[in-house]
Amino acid sequence: MLLGLLILPVPVLSQPIGVPPIPVGRVETKPPLPPTERLVWQPGSWAWDATAERYTWHSGRHVIRRPGTTRYVPGRWVRASGDWVWRKARWR
Repeated sequence: MLLGLLILPVPVLSQPIGVPPIPVGRVETKPPLPPTERLVWQPGSWAWDATAERYTWHSGRHVIRRPGTTRYVPGRWVRASGDWVWRKARWR
């Protein structure tokens, strides 16, 4: 059952209409080595906070590597059909 969940399409979140452009990414200093081999670095990213009506920065962190995967693909903002959309992070 879990395997079936891993092959579903990646959900996409649309940026609300009238939202200002996404700020330039921040430079983060990635720790030199993860605390264990089971962890991989997830870079920080901007997220729209509709309540505050502004972007907030979510700092990078280590996340647990999923068994049977080779690499972590971080979430990112992409331009699609004239709008900015958020592609969630995923494992490959």
